[in-house]
Amino acid sequence: MIDFVKIETKDLSKDKLLANYLLDFKAIVDTGTGEVDEDNQTAIFQKLKFEIVKGIARDHININGSVHKYWHNERNFTDYTFNDLLDTLIDLHSKFDINPFQAVLHNVEYGVNITPPLSTGKVIKNLVSYKGMQLLPMNRMKGNSIGKDCYYQRYAVKIYDKGNQYHLSNDLLRVEVKVIKMEQLKSVGIVTLSDLLSFDKLKRLGVNLSTLVDDLLYYDTSINLNELKPRERQILKDWRNPVHSEDLRESNPKIHDYQRRRFREITAKYSKDNQQKKISQLVTDKWNELLNIDSKTLAKLTAFLQQFPEYNFSQINPSYSKLITPTLTASTKRYCKSCKRDITAQKETSVFCSAKYVGEDRAKQCRNTDSNIRNNRERSIRKIKRFPLLFPIEPFIKHRIIHQHYL
Repeated sequence: MIDFVKIETKDLSKDKLLANYLLDFKAIVDTGTGEVDEDNQTAIFQKLKFEIVKGIARDHININGSVHKYWHNERNFTDYTFNDLLDTLIDLHSKFDINPFQAVLHNVEYGVNITPPLSTGKVIKNLVSYKGMQLLPMNRMKGNSIGKDCYYQRYAVKIYDKGNQYHLSNDLLRVEVKVIKMEQLKSVGIVTLSDLLSFDKLKRLGVNLSTLVDDLLYYDTSINLNELKPRERQILKDWRNPVHSEDLRESNPKIHDYQRRRFREITAKYSKDNQQKKISQLVTDKWNELLNIDSKTLAKLTAFLQQFPEYNFSQINPSYSKLITPTLTASTKRYCKSCKRDITAQKETSVFCSAKYVGEDRAKQCRNTDSNIRNNRERSIRKIKRFPLLFPIEPFIKHRIIHQHYL
């Protein structure tokens, strides 16, 4: 669920941290000059890096690393549940006096490990792009890629072979989001470590992760190409190559958007296994599984939060009297009326794709696609009525509208 984090603690005592017997702080040494920087010190404990950095007004204490590896003996191919996350934060508070309400997040990674419906290698090979951006091999500079990723200014999408990374005998696919700038999670309301204990906020992260899979352009190998029309076959062939889509986007954005939409329609029509849909559902199911809690965990959460009476934690757990287990179901999701893209992450009142998520051009296209049908029909009716008619046409128009609606 949650993996890497980078936090800055606001109220942690530098002297208390230096005196902690679990941490062996070392000064940073310039390997070129041999000069020792006494102002900046680091220590590592169970894959978490503690840094004391000299500031102008005050010293900064930063902590970064994988909380998943911290809790699971330096491994993160296992499941990391809400209960594990809670135990981790309780442990960090006990050992290092880290207050989750005063630990401001600067980076966070969240994702799931799933067993894919086909081999992990094939899934990764079939990935074409994400929101129009090419998915490139991970670790491409080192030449030992185990997956694909793409980077935006605020976040990155990473899909890779976790089984290969740890030399496991079974297939294990990692679907992950790396938040580079916390502005990306502003709408979710995640600012501090304590926010990661909010069921509602974690549920929204799960929806975002599932939506990520839906937004991928995926080549479905279960499609029988012989069943396709020549033009449909050509679109699938062209768009399997991500370079083609990037070149087309630069040379002719309108044709690019049309062909990408056709690629999705052709895939939905001819897919035998619905591979992408299955992966999306597996991501949703796994997130729900990791987020599921029992009464024992809920009682532990309550007891932990009550150690911080000066903070308002009502939003973290709105009811201590009963167990609340959020789930992500098909009915939870909402889709654009025009292009059928998942818009669950948008405002609840949204009907079409928002420019905030897909850009103004695509958002306008979705709105126009819906309105053009009505406008064109009304324009045709007005054109007919300009001339004298032998009999009323309204009954036939009504019949046509009803007929189209149910088709």
